[in-house]
Amino acid sequence: MQEILKLEGSDLNPLSPLERRRLEKKVEDLEKELIICKEKIEKAKICLG
Repeated sequence: MQEILKLEGSDLNPLSPLERRRLEKKVEDLEKELIICKEKIEKAKICLG
């Protein structure tokens, strides 16, 4: 990844540990929400037959 960014002339901007943790938590929360939504869709499909 770093090699690609160097070839393209872009600088890699690493996140601070605090920002990285915040984004990781956000991803975890969104993944949980996605699972819940998928379960609700499956239940709705079963109810509708």
